[in-house]
Formats: sequence, C-alpha cells, structure tokens
Amino acid sequence: MTLTFVESRYPRKLIEYLKTVRGYETEEVSPGIYQVRGDYIPIQIIESKKLSDSENFWLSSLTDNLEIRRASVIIKEKREKQAELGAYLEVILRANSRVFLEVYKMSDAITFEEVFTEAGIIPEWIERGRNEGREQTVRNLYSMGMSAEKIAQATELPLERVRALTKE
Repeated sequence: MTLTFVESRYPRKLIEYLKTVRGYETEEVSPGIYQVRGDYIPIQIIESKKLSDSENFWLSSLTDNLEIRRASVIIKEKREKQAELGAYLEVILRANSRVFLEVYKMSDAITFEEVFTEAGIIPEWIERGRNEGREQTVRNLYSMGMSAEKIAQATELPLERVRALTKE
C-alpha cells in the first residue's frame, strides 16, 4: 500500500510541511514523481504537469482540468479495455463532465449517453432518481446539454414529463 498525492503543480507547501514539521525526506525520483521517506506507509507525490505523456498517460490524466484531446483518447481506450479502466474512467468523467460533453458535441462516433453509461454514471443517476430526486436528475442532464428526448430515453420517464421539468 502506498499513499499517493496527485497535484497539478509543484506541491511546495505539502513538501515543506513534510520536511519541516514531520521530518521526512523527499526526493524527485523521476520528473514529476517524488518519493517521501520517513513514515510507516510509503508516500509518493505526483506533479501531473511534469509527467511525460508517453510514459505516464493515465497517471497524468488524473486531473479535474482534462484537455479535450486527452478525453477523446481515454474514451477510445475505454472501449478497448472496458473492464480494466471502468473505475479509473468514472473518476475522470465525474471530475471533467464539461470536457466530455464537449467531446460528445464534436464527435459523431460516440454519444454523451454512451460515455456516461459505460462509466456507470447514468445508471447510478437513474437508480437514485427512482428512489428520490428523479426530477433533479432530469434537470442535471438537461443543464449538461442533453436533449429532452435523450433524457427521456436515459431515465425511462415519459417525454412529456421531461419537457415539463426542463420547460422545453
């Protein structure tokens, strides 16, 4: 087990705290990857902007500021490696839903619903909506750019009900 912190920029305050307050040693073992020594649990700190794409594509994608190009590659890889990437993709999708919506708008090859359904997000919203807050699910999907027709299909609600909730 290793405790890993992923930062988009150099974690100056964290490293300073670990050195001065905790008395730990830190060493950059490769560009963007810092090893922390001195605790019972191994600790590493990852500065995602310094990671090379070729060697650390997936690791450097763990961010809430994902680029459209990278999101497109992730979706393609997701389809090819469905089981391996499920949990990973779900985290990225939740943190970058607006970027993936942009990918959806730019591509005819995939649909917004496919991306979120493959990640298990739409079924989660549907189930949550069945129990309580189904109307909020409809409003959320609509605010993310999904049409009333697609929302009705995804939530299994009548189109008239979706239109009433979205005032479309």
